Amino acid sequence: MDKYHKEGITRRDLMMLGAASAAVGVTGSLLPAGSSANAAEPATRHRTRFLLDCHVHVGGSPGLAAMIDQVHSPKDYLALRGKQPVAFAKAAGEPQIDNSNDLIAIMEKHGVTHGLIQPTPGRNASNERIAEVARNHKDRFFPLYRPESALGALGTGSMEPPTKEECRANARTEADAIENLFPKLGMVGMGEFVAGGYVTTALDPIEISRDMGPIMEALRPKKLPIMLPTGSSGWKGGLFYIYEPIWVDEVAGNFPDVPIVLTKMGRSIPTSFDACLTVAKRNSNVYFDLTETSEVHLREAIDQIGAHRIMFGTDLHGLSVNYAYEHGFHTVDGAQPSEEEWEWIAWRTADTVYQLGLEG
Repeated sequence: MDKYHKEGITRRDLMMLGAASAAVGVTGSLLPAGSSANAAEPATRHRTRFLLDCHVHVGGSPGLAAMIDQVHSPKDYLALRGKQPVAFAKAAGEPQIDNSNDLIAIMEKHGVTHGLIQPTPGRNASNERIAEVARNHKDRFFPLYRPESALGALGTGSMEPPTKEECRANARTEADAIENLFPKLGMVGMGEFVAGGYVTTALDPIEISRDMGPIMEALRPKKLPIMLPTGSSGWKGGLFYIYEPIWVDEVAGNFPDVPIVLTKMGRSIPTSFDACLTVAKRNSNVYFDLTETSEVHLREAIDQIGAHRIMFGTDLHGLSVNYAYEHGFHTVDGAQPSEEEWEWIAWRTADTVYQLGLEG
């Protein structure tokens, strides 16, 4: 046994320390303004039993991979489509390849032990591929489902507004997938689901909830979670439903036994975060993942709804490998959670909500 193990320091501890040090080099400090050098040690340096990233996208095109050097922050990623819409759409339209080994290397570098994985928007996005990757790495990954027909159009920016009849048909298709395909593929929940422009075109929360009814009813028996994106998106369409998710209050209230994860918890946009927090305070079945949120918003969420309803997530994918974990760790450390709060955020909340069985 080497000296590090004799002193109780694991390989993962060293990786976490390295990641925290790297973040210091980028930002200058992991401590929020006004904190002293004698403040509590950054949360991510405390060893947790597991570290689970609840927001990982597997799959990507060679064209998008070639753009990696242009993306070093969440801001860069969101701006990429706006700056190069034609090139981005063309790259997203290329056949996807399995990039799971590259993502695993990034996770191992930062001491991340587990991940909830889901397809990336684009041509030939595949739930079968996600399930296969999870089977091949069953000690690390748990698969989430996304509607494949919508992902292709979403990735290439070619999604057209559906008719009401098409919306109803789409909802029935996804409900059938939940009941029949989920068990076959071992899916533990629904990944990012943009209701607007797929199963609804309504603006009234009551109508939106009614349109989502078949999907929520299908999730209900096994209490399978669904992710609803918030804040903003690098993909065309659906922004009305993403930016200010007050409408989710109606869905959450009508289906109180279905866990709803408001992923990105507003994505650092104050008005979107306020809407997320308002909905979460009214509905105990609403959870957050902290992907691309701010230190201030994370701290407020911990104080308002508790760490037991917040999960660690980064939106790790082929274009975020240069910043995903540095940004995520910096956000957590800036919010200064206690060791117990960090334990919940790091893995325990996701383990409970997604019924992963890590605890046992």
